[in-house]
Amino acid sequence: MVLFLASLLLAILGKIVRNKYFHQDEIISKDGTGALLGALFGLWAFVLAFSFANSASRFDSVRNILVDEYNAVSNAVYWADAFPDSLRNTFRSDLKKYLDARIDYYNNVRDYNRFLRARNEAIGIGKSLWVSTIRATLKPNIGESTSNMFASLTAMRNIAERRDELLLSGVPDMIISMLFLLTFPVAFFCGFTTHKTKHLEWAVIIGFLLLATIIFYITLNLGRPMRSLMKGNLGEERLVELRKVF
Repeated sequence: MVLFLASLLLAILGKIVRNKYFHQDEIISKDGTGALLGALFGLWAFVLAFSFANSASRFDSVRNILVDEYNAVSNAVYWADAFPDSLRNTFRSDLKKYLDARIDYYNNVRDYNRFLRARNEAIGIGKSLWVSTIRATLKPNIGESTSNMFASLTAMRNIAERRDELLLSGVPDMIISMLFLLTFPVAFFCGFTTHKTKHLEWAVIIGFLLLATIIFYITLNLGRPMRSLMKGNLGEERLVELRKVF
């Protein structure tokens, strides 16, 4: 909303500057200014398209990682049943704690302290599961089960590292700043280059600025999938459903 209102004010300012310092019937000079204005609009559209594609790619990557994490954790849970009861109960207890920590991790992305605490808790539980699996190798006749558990725990750890990297990276700040900086001159020239601004022209300008800021907003949401309005489409409810196994 702030960006849209600021862009609208700059469009009005552009019109005021044109009316005050240029003649009403004066058309944009033929010395290449029109081409430069077109290049400015093209550059802004290019940066916006690049940012949107980058954000959409990250959104899909986070969603795929959530599915991979669900598969890895569920495999570990099911392989725990292949161990004797004493080890099975230990594995299932730790896996339940790990799953709860992962769910807290996703639910507290906006609260950095709780987010970090859930992340560290999951790392600690993961180490405990790894130690328990190493100790299980000393038991006879469960070599295949320990091998499969090692594979599941390795997948869980690798997925966690990829997920953390994705959540911490985001769309580069320089690209976001460039989008903001380019939006303002584009809005200014929307008003400045309009020869006679009547109701129809203002409707077109307002519609363009509104559409541009909506696309900008969607781009930012896609770039921050765990904190956006689109979070419900990521599939983290799969982890919640996995609780039923316990």
